[in-house]
Order: sequence, then structure tokens, then C-alpha cells
Amino acid sequence: MLATFLAGVKYGRRQHALEETKLLVLALKKTGTRDPGNQFREYAKGRVYWNTYLYLSSDYASGLAEDFGPVNEIRLGNAEYRKEPVDHELIRKKALLKLQ
Repeated sequence: MLATFLAGVKYGRRQHALEETKLLVLALKKTGTRDPGNQFREYAKGRVYWNTYLYLSSDYASGLAEDFGPVNEIRLGNAEYRKEPVDHELIRKKALLKLQ
């Protein structure tokens, strides 16, 4: 029963990360007159890289995420996308490795 519970938790986290990543990628790719703002754009890039690195396998990530450029920490400001300190560029590089 414990193994089933743990498998369900892992699947749920991956599905949540997948759905969040889909929405954020759409927001980053959207062109038009509405500008979500620099801070949101940097936050969204960080979340896409984080989800891709931590939760999504290569099968899920391919065709979904892409390289949106490095996270600009100045524009990100205090809107940290994770509670623990992270090396933004290292997370980006590891996420992009999954896409190859």
C-alpha cells in the first residue's frame, strides 16, 4: 500500500509540473499587445526550467520546453520561484540537457 501511495504522489507531482509548464510556456510564447511584465517573464522562465529539471522526463519535456534564455535575476527581483536558494544558470543548463 505504501508503494502505491508513493507512486501516486510521484505521478501527481509530475502531472502538476507538466500542466504548470504547459501554461507557462504558452504565456512565454504568446505575442500580442499584452505584456505580462518583465518580472513575471523571468519567474515563468525559472519555473519552466525548474519543472523540466526536477520533475519532467525527457519524453515529457521534449517539444514542450525550450531555451527562453537565462533568468535575469535583476528583473526577477524578490519573486523567487523556489524557496531554497538556487543557481539559476545551473538549473537552466540541466533542464536544457533533458531536451537534447
